[in-house]
Amino acid sequence: MEKRFWYIGQCCMVVILIVLSIIYIRAYTQTLTPSNALEKYVKGYSSEFAISEIIYQDTFDDYFVIFYINQNGNAACAILKKNFICYEVLDLNSEIAFSPVNRWNTINQAEHRISYFYDNNIWKSIDWGIIYDKEVKEVYANDMQFRLVTIEPYDVRICYIIDDASVVSY
Repeated sequence: MEKRFWYIGQCCMVVILIVLSIIYIRAYTQTLTPSNALEKYVKGYSSEFAISEIIYQDTFDDYFVIFYINQNGNAACAILKKNFICYEVLDLNSEIAFSPVNRWNTINQAEHRISYFYDNNIWKSIDWGIIYDKEVKEVYANDMQFRLVTIEPYDVRICYIIDDASVVSY
């Protein structure tokens, strides 16, 4: 009889410890912002992903989209999603130079990237770019309008859209 109570007591202690651990983890991760979670995530990668400055963040459907300047001085993009415990980094994109002057010393009107990520058994894509031409007022692809935001200190605009991973044509 005494052994049975000891066993029940041990099981209750384990359950209590698990519940307290979950509460602690939830409380700790609730204080993290998407940008803090991204900064912690990229510290484990090479310096090319290191964040120099976060220039824009937004929510798009269930995703957090963060545009930042990396250590190379170029714009980069990350996609995060909030799960039960923390923010999950779904994608780190390639970079785009902020300067409209390309390596051939000609002026670009825009730079564009597309990247794919996997979420809930579905491939998704983020299609994004930097618009240097001040005359461009809207960006469309496959009859879908991109979000277009101005990054004031750098005098550029970023356009982006998240969709199912279909091929985007222009």
